[in-house]
Amino acid sequence: MQQFKIVPAIAASWTMLFAASSLYDMYNQYEAKLLKKDPSAFELLADTHALIAGFKGQATWHGEHFGEILKQACGGHGYL
Repeated sequence: MQQFKIVPAIAASWTMLFAASSLYDMYNQYEAKLLKKDPSAFELLADTHALIAGFKGQATWHGEHFGEILKQACGGHGYL
């Protein structure tokens, strides 16, 4: 059934959206501290950088994996 392939992709997409929103908020906190010339900004930068780097890999895998599953579920095999 199609819904068993589509629902996990939608759920994972919402999860990625919420995670990206949290990372964006974390980056905004870093920028605010940086503008105030707060020395603790660079501690936040290290954490933010590590999380964003990991998120990039996860988001790339997610897009490729679920994109392929959904393409095949809809009858497409990538042939033009």
